[in-house]
Amino acid sequence: MLFALGAGCSEHPKNGSGEADLPDSSHYKGEFLDGLFHGQGKLAWRHGGYYKGEFTHGLIEGQGEFVHPDGTIEKGSFVNGLLEGDGKRRRPDGEQFEGEFLEGELHGQGMFRSKREYYLGEWEHGKRSGQGTYIGQGFGEYKGGFFDDEIAGQGILVYEDGIRIEGQFDRGVAQGKAIVTTPAGGRLEAHFIQGLATGPGRQTTDDGGRYVGGFLAGKWHGEGELTDAEGSIYRGEFRNGLREGYGKILFADGREFHGNLANDVPHGQGSIEYPSSARYAGAFVQGLPHGQGVYEYPNGDRYVGEFQDGLFAGEGTLVFHPDTGRTPLTGLWHAGEFIGRPIPREDRIPGEPVRILVK
Repeated sequence: MLFALGAGCSEHPKNGSGEADLPDSSHYKGEFLDGLFHGQGKLAWRHGGYYKGEFTHGLIEGQGEFVHPDGTIEKGSFVNGLLEGDGKRRRPDGEQFEGEFLEGELHGQGMFRSKREYYLGEWEHGKRSGQGTYIGQGFGEYKGGFFDDEIAGQGILVYEDGIRIEGQFDRGVAQGKAIVTTPAGGRLEAHFIQGLATGPGRQTTDDGGRYVGGFLAGKWHGEGELTDAEGSIYRGEFRNGLREGYGKILFADGREFHGNLANDVPHGQGSIEYPSSARYAGAFVQGLPHGQGVYEYPNGDRYVGEFQDGLFAGEGTLVFHPDTGRTPLTGLWHAGEFIGRPIPREDRIPGEPVRILVK
């Protein structure tokens, strides 16, 4: 803005010191040169606010203090009425800007502070761009790259709860290779897409478990191997963070399972072997033998038939080892106990429900 004296202005000196009232009711007191504000002076506006400092050929230019009508205060070097070079800005809400300015915006090294945020680093045309440090209340602290006012590039982010992410970022979230650690000792190393682990990776859980395999949208997915905190090992398929599909479990107590799983437990067809040499093969439902199956005892006895909730239940036959000379026990079972033999069909009264010969 050019402040030149002309029609409508009060009497004023063309050169030297003096005062002048402008048509917009603003008032100037200071030095003049060739009818223009030039040198030290103060320009006050009718609706509030003023500039005090250097003028150059009618322009607010040089060192000064600019108090805007809304209460914003600027101090530093001005060019054409805008901060340029080293300067400071403080807004009525407490926000502070300090550093290098260009055309009224932070550009270069600068600092921003508010009641909830702090940033120190590089700026481009009023936006955080380059290297910097950001601290946010309810967020945490980030050190690294910025672009277009957002976290982007290589950096380290530590949330207030202690979770730490080191790696590549884009638009404020992990994008590319990154490592996540937790205060409890957990660690995740993987490729990230929009903040979620996707693709091959490895993880140590907070309770000491270890996983190596595929990820999708932040969860275990695809082929992988999980060793839990107790030492049991699972190798096989994962879906949505759970063991699901075909796999093998080597339990810490020596048991070994092969077969299908759903919702993290055996479900469908499978087999389990025990350290005692006992073995079950057949159907599982929600982690337990359920349906048709075969259970083999260490001594050679064998049960063939139906199971319910892990126990003999329904129709089945217990075949004893030949050396015992015992006759197979065929009939109905309940909660693991033999309860009797059904009446042969040919001996039933028509319409009569199945009866049992109690043992």
